[in-house]
Amino acid sequence: MKKSLMIFTILLCLHFGFLCTFAAAGDPFRGLPSDVSLHVSNLDQTGNLIYVGIDFAVFQDEDKDGVFTVKEGKVKRFLTNHTTITVDLGSSDEYKKGVMYKLAMRTLYTPGGPEGNGVGEIIIADYSNGREGWVLIPNSEFIPTYFADSNGDSIIRHTEKWEENRQKYNASKVAAGLDSMVRPYGVFWSGEKFMIDIQTTEEVPAIRVSINDSSYSTTIKASAVTTSGAIYRGKLWNKDMLNKWGNYIPKELTFAVDALDDSNTVLETFETTILVDNRDLYYRIKKAF
Repeated sequence: MKKSLMIFTILLCLHFGFLCTFAAAGDPFRGLPSDVSLHVSNLDQTGNLIYVGIDFAVFQDEDKDGVFTVKEGKVKRFLTNHTTITVDLGSSDEYKKGVMYKLAMRTLYTPGGPEGNGVGEIIIADYSNGREGWVLIPNSEFIPTYFADSNGDSIIRHTEKWEENRQKYNASKVAAGLDSMVRPYGVFWSGEKFMIDIQTTEEVPAIRVSINDSSYSTTIKASAVTTSGAIYRGKLWNKDMLNKWGNYIPKELTFAVDALDDSNTVLETFETTILVDNRDLYYRIKKAF
């Protein structure tokens, strides 16, 4: 599913101008933005140069080594006197899932003044910057993904009964003035069934969910196919999980989530964590997990 990438509070200083984009700082955007809005300001005021547009490009870190290079076929020139430009990044078929991409631009001018009069060869701002004028836009990273959501609370869930237990437990602690003992959604008792609910942006043959540093793993087929992808529901549980973790100190568990092809080759993977806190004796002795 394509979404718009909106970036706020970025002012990228160029030698001959500013680029203002609309994207939020933080982790890379997961998915493919449907469009990107660019605003160029603080252009040359000397009269020696006349703004005539920008070059826009998508860079990629295909080798996942932190080095971004221009993606073939994803360079576009906008010859315009407009300083607000909207760019369509194209189809998701043009991008590899799990690869990080980043946006870049460079400002274009022609000579001004009595001799130039805005005609002649296009001048690329900061061409000698080592990237032929390209400037990678901060916080513009995105990763096309098979997964519609990588939020652990949405993916690793409680059973209905144990969500009811958690809420009752929290209510009792609040009533006793022990707000610090309230358990967020991502905290489990050891032995609860881990209910898996994963949505993908397109159907894949299977999803595998494993707990790192353990033998616990399950592979799930699609339970429903939608116009925007597929839904995978299942559970990860074994009876020897009862009272296994967090009896004295809360234990963080990391789940690896893999999208698999027909030969069980991993197409894409991500990790999410939950916390197991089993210190409450009343819930530790419960058997109906």
